[in-house]
Amino acid sequence: MDSLSGKDSMKKLKYEPLIRHLDALRTHEWPTTFGQVEEILGRGEMLPASARKEKPWWHGHRRQHVALWRKAGWRASQVNLRRETVVFV
Repeated sequence: MDSLSGKDSMKKLKYEPLIRHLDALRTHEWPTTFGQVEEILGRGEMLPASARKEKPWWHGHRRQHVALWRKAGWRASQVNLRRETVVFV
């Protein structure tokens, strides 16, 4: 059974625009900024503070948002917290 808890379901909805964006890319690498990711999320959605403070937020194995973009065939690489940049590959 593939049911999500309410919190997990909300997180999936929050990051769905990013997954759609990644799916639409015609490249194997997408360098971006944290701000651009927030723009894609839309509706005034902000990344959590931990995304700006902890590299594991971007590639932690047990994180729901990471599982979503990995399922879409992407992973976060070259996370630079100081510059607030990430490369999806």
